[in-house]
Amino acid sequence: MFNARVSYTYRSAFYSGLDRSSAFTQDAIGTLSASLGYTMNEHFSITLDGMNLNNPTPQVLWLESVSARAFYKNGSQ
Repeated sequence: MFNARVSYTYRSAFYSGLDRSSAFTQDAIGTLSASLGYTMNEHFSITLDGMNLNNPTPQVLWLESVSARAFYKNGSQ
């Protein structure tokens, strides 16, 4: 028996915190994941999972500025 799953998760921008009394937010981000599986019998199955497949770059922004505070490149897994 084969199985497959594709998932897209989206999080809108949000207030992230304070750093030395300067507020910052994280920009909106969407991530794509997928899973493929095969069940050979009731005792053995194999699964392949892929996370962060679209490899987004989250941005942390200063609250009162258009300049970015940080970028994160986490890569696919």
